[in-house]
Amino acid sequence: DVCSSDLAARVVRPLAGREAAPMVAVLLALVPLVLLTDATVRTWATVSPVRFPDDLTRAADVLSGQDGVVVTLPWRAYRAFSWGHPGMTSSDPAVRMVDADVVTSDSLQVGATLVPGESRLAADIGAALASGGRPADELAPLGVTWVVLYPDDREAQLVDLTGLEPVEVGDDVAVYRVPGAVARDGA
Repeated sequence: DVCSSDLAARVVRPLAGREAAPMVAVLLALVPLVLLTDATVRTWATVSPVRFPDDLTRAADVLSGQDGVVVTLPWRAYRAFSWGHPGMTSSDPAVRMVDADVVTSDSLQVGATLVPGESRLAADIGAALASGGRPADELAPLGVTWVVLYPDDREAQLVDLTGLEPVEVGDDVAVYRVPGAVARDGA
């Protein structure tokens, strides 16, 4: 395993004498900055924290420890939140914040192509939602007892909430109970 200083030394040694070696090393260190001038600006936005909305905390409190499966809608794993960094997507925070079984789509979208995931339950839920029926009717037989809706999602207005029971509704996150759903064993 060669570290970067060893690599720089190996490159500099044949290129210059002892006097020029530090100058060549500095130039080699600056090459990535010259070639990737916006890297620090673009990278910083992906690692700088955002503040989750209070609605998400309330939803997590309502759902934590509940039996059954929680599904987040619209059906996708990555989304652009109004409270997140503009123009950047993030994975669904409910998966990490809620102490319950949270299922999101495990399909990967690459451009216009959707690559199916591996989870049987996620595939069944995705197929049920794609069937065109109401989520309240389609999700109950699959053991889905809760729905988390992100109202700020661009497709949220397309989700048919008819039949779902509102439990905690906020501007950024809403929680609905799926009536008639029976929690599956080993969800």
